[in-house]
Amino acid sequence: MAQPTPTNLTVTLNIDGADVGTKTKTLRVRSVNDVPYARKSDNGSYQRMEWMFAAFVNENHPWIDPLLREALQTGRVKSFSGYQVNPQEVVRQVDAIWAALQRRKITYSSITTASGTSDAVLSQHVRFLTESVRNQQANCIDGTVLFASILRKIGIDPVIVLVPGHAYLGFYVDAAHKQAAYVETTMIGTSTFQQALAAGTQNMQKYGPLFGHDPRAVFLRVAEARQSGIMPISR
Repeated sequence: MAQPTPTNLTVTLNIDGADVGTKTKTLRVRSVNDVPYARKSDNGSYQRMEWMFAAFVNENHPWIDPLLREALQTGRVKSFSGYQVNPQEVVRQVDAIWAALQRRKITYSSITTASGTSDAVLSQHVRFLTESVRNQQANCIDGTVLFASILRKIGIDPVIVLVPGHAYLGFYVDAAHKQAAYVETTMIGTSTFQQALAAGTQNMQKYGPLFGHDPRAVFLRVAEARQSGIMPISR
């Protein structure tokens, strides 16, 4: 559903075959783009649901192959080989993708408001790949899932880094996953890849103390989400 809508839920209770009552409650069904990622319980703790963002990462989307051809035409790399090369070459592969997206004039858009946002439910508006590409716009989480989709396609494992009010991209630069780099994807329309890498590093320095203490600060490893059964939404 592209827009939220109200619906009525009716529940009838029977005990030993006897009808003991019926209740109807009006509920709001969320838009598919309105992604709840945490729910606050009565005791103040949070039920985390950040795995939902992994469903917007779509490494199978047919749009990715033409983009990879354009990335090769930038001359930054000769091929996309994932982790079959050294970490420096892995970073150059991501740099080539950055350049290709800049040529497509993808720019940052600050649209983030989700209609279902409340004090009890934390949620975020997320565009699908086709929406970001068609509109040439991406907010922080849009750009992050866009890059994560492309990196998954070429065999580089991405991480969606969620912090209060923001999201950015992480990716492992070695097959052993001992070293990661971070990219501020909101800089796609205005800055070089090296500048975005530097900003991503600054993000980690700024938000690092929150991980493990703030429910809004989470590392979402897409590969782990796939292993747990979270598959891409085909849109």
